[in-house]
Parts: sequence; structure tokens; C-alpha cells
Amino acid sequence: GWTSAMWTLEKISGTTNYRIKNNWKGTYLNTQNGLTCSSIETGWTSAMWTLEKVTGTDNYRIKNNWKGTYLNIENGTLQCGSIQTGWVSA
Repeated sequence: GWTSAMWTLEKISGTTNYRIKNNWKGTYLNTQNGLTCSSIETGWTSAMWTLEKVTGTDNYRIKNNWKGTYLNIENGTLQCGSIQTGWVSA
């Protein structure tokens, strides 16, 4: 029941992109200054994300539009970076 662990995908009108909003603080996941959750400016591509379907699965990867990097937990904590094709951590 912790709203700090709940997120909303907000579709960006006229695009296939999303913003990822934290339900507790109302801030957005972005890569403007490293991976963080903060207030954003409307046009920041660092706060825009694309859901990429993983071929042959029901899974999606989450790609940052500004950096072209992916959310993953390959090293144990949430990060946004380059990934390998087979990583299930992404």
C-alpha cells in the first residue's frame, strides 16, 4: 500500500512516449542529472520514456528518449544505462 512504490505511466499526447510519475511525491523519473525522480520541465526528453516490446515475450524494456539507455537492475540497484540483448534485468 505504499504510494512511494507506486508509479503512473502518463501517455504524452501525440506520441508513443510516456512520463513515469511517482504517486507519492508527484515527481517524474528522469535522466537530466543522472537517474533521479524530480520536478521536470514539460519539454524534457530526459523524462520521456518508450516501452519497447521484447520479441517473443510479454515483456517490455523501458528506454529513455534523451540518452537512448534502458532502466535495469543488472548491478542490484535501479540504473539507466546500456544493456545486453538477453538481460532480463532490463
